[in-house]
Amino acid sequence: MIRFVLLLVLILLSKFTLRAQEGETVNIVVKITNFKNNDGKAMVALYNQEKTFLKTPFKGEIAAIDKETSMVTFKNVKPGIYAVGVFHDQDDDDELDMFMGMIPREPVACSNNAPAKFGPPKWDDAKFTVANKDVHQHISFN
Repeated sequence: MIRFVLLLVLILLSKFTLRAQEGETVNIVVKITNFKNNDGKAMVALYNQEKTFLKTPFKGEIAAIDKETSMVTFKNVKPGIYAVGVFHDQDDDDELDMFMGMIPREPVACSNNAPAKFGPPKWDDAKFTVANKDVHQHISFN
């Protein structure tokens, strides 16, 4: 009987621990470097699904550029898989300017400095894991 009670207590404690961990959040700190100039602003998007990558962000931030560098922090993010996309809004019009609707006219970059070869960067190249501590991403415009 004592073993049964101890087992029951352990099971209940493990469920409470799991629930507490599910509610934990961290920050994703993104440093973006090598802007061509300080004009305009950095438009930074956080994605949490492959199917919405580079289409519909989970969260977004707008940041000033100083000394060709910008920094944003996505706060209260739950553990999971994420990717970051950024573009340099040089003309300050809040949208990515495109040539013929397909080729960006303003600089773009992604987390892990995922390459854009013959099309946009791939989710698998840009994704990173967020666990139980803050994550730092450094994105560099080439």
